[in-house]
Amino acid sequence: LEVVSNSGALTFDTFDEDSEAALADIDIGSIQTAHIMKLSISYDVKKVDDQSAAEYLRQCTAYLNDTDLMLL
Repeated sequence: LEVVSNSGALTFDTFDEDSEAALADIDIGSIQTAHIMKLSISYDVKKVDDQSAAEYLRQCTAYLNDTDLMLL
């Protein structure tokens, strides 16, 4: 469970009493649903440097966030 609020993101692997206490501080009216996707990359470090891989991943993220960019 991942909850994002104005004060930051709270991530819970299991829901227990500590989780319930952390969620008690969140304004229920401000909770919204969100579609999220984890994105990662694997590459051969002998052929691709870290900066190039990070830039490629940032560009892929930009395309996924704004699909109109793919048409340019």
